[in-house]
Amino acid sequence: WTMPAVPYAFEPPVLIADGEPVEVLAEVWDARLFTEVNGEQYVTFTASVADRRASLLTNEAVVRVAGQHYTIRQTTTLRDGGTPTITVKAEADWYDLARKPRLAARDWADSQPGAELDAALAGTGWSVGAVTTATRRTWSWQPGNPLEVLRQIQQVHGGDLVFDTAARTVSLLVTSGHKTGVFFTVGKNLQTVKRVLDTTQLVTRMHAATEDGTTFADVNGGLDYVENHTWTDVIADGHLTFKAGTNPYTMLAMTKASLGKYCKPRTTYEASVADLSYLAGHEIEAFALGDEVTILDEAVGIDITHKVVRLE
Repeated sequence: WTMPAVPYAFEPPVLIADGEPVEVLAEVWDARLFTEVNGEQYVTFTASVADRRASLLTNEAVVRVAGQHYTIRQTTTLRDGGTPTITVKAEADWYDLARKPRLAARDWADSQPGAELDAALAGTGWSVGAVTTATRRTWSWQPGNPLEVLRQIQQVHGGDLVFDTAARTVSLLVTSGHKTGVFFTVGKNLQTVKRVLDTTQLVTRMHAATEDGTTFADVNGGLDYVENHTWTDVIADGHLTFKAGTNPYTMLAMTKASLGKYCKPRTTYEASVADLSYLAGHEIEAFALGDEVTILDEAVGIDITHKVVRLE
């Protein structure tokens, strides 16, 4: 499964009304698009108040950027010694799912995520796109708005939530990106790189129980915890609490998955790179959010292949 091809963010923002383009915002500047796997998605840009289009930049107006629809949620007008400006922040239209009526708690038995997504989106005007995550879980979602419930489904089944605001679909994919083979190296397209190793939340022994004290000990050799000492022999305890009635096998599987994230240092890499894919002959170097890319800087000992989880 792949997202439909969309124009790159070099295209200026376009004002949308009733689903149709009505005005190209050609004179904006400092336009920035922020996207994050299973996280934020918003755009900011600035225009002159003297621009005839500035009056169109009102709260709740919709703009299209890089093929996706965003709703203006914040406008700031400013005079700082020169021409007055207006700066807008527009959130991806899927944020509106947090404004829909709350859903009641619901139990699921040996369920796959497709049916759960469909139930969470019922009556919202959104529908299910592709689902490539095929896990089965017995669990209960907690009351919340549709966006909160979608996040719960993603946490339980894993994978990446992908929102297509133009088609108004929500997909749950094993991974939202591709193995691109793209390299970022010093002297070519790598400008800055930073590595942070953090053991603030290190856990090597994870206990788990439901709200009423039930554990998964009966299906785990009598132990109410799992351990992972692949990085260190240090015992660092953590604890997860599940809703009463959660299936012990589901609880055990989710505890193991959670421990896998916390049993070693949290390592993050931030890089400023040049996108060369729009130069003739460099099209193969295109990359997107969710893709696996390689960063190589021998001088600082960085040679890693990782998924792009945040892109500006």
